[in-house]
Amino acid sequence: MLRTLMRASAIALIAVALDANAETVTPAKGQSQEQVNKDAAECQSIAKTAHDQALASANQSATTTTSEPAGGGRARGAATGAAAG
Repeated sequence: MLRTLMRASAIALIAVALDANAETVTPAKGQSQEQVNKDAAECQSIAKTAHDQALASANQSATTTTSEPAGGGRARGAATGAAAG
């Protein structure tokens, strides 16, 4: 549970940090404003795709169930072992 909370917090922090970054585009070698806008849009698209894939991967690993008991497994195991002798 704590691990899931930590992952969710990290993802939320990254998402907020990504939105807070200002975009700065400087034309190189006489590029037109149209080309600069096209390049910026393509860059944003690639970044969004990468971010969405990372988010989906983190969500998938966070929702994967484990084979460990939900709680009290150690105490039950100890009690069973003590009873068995």
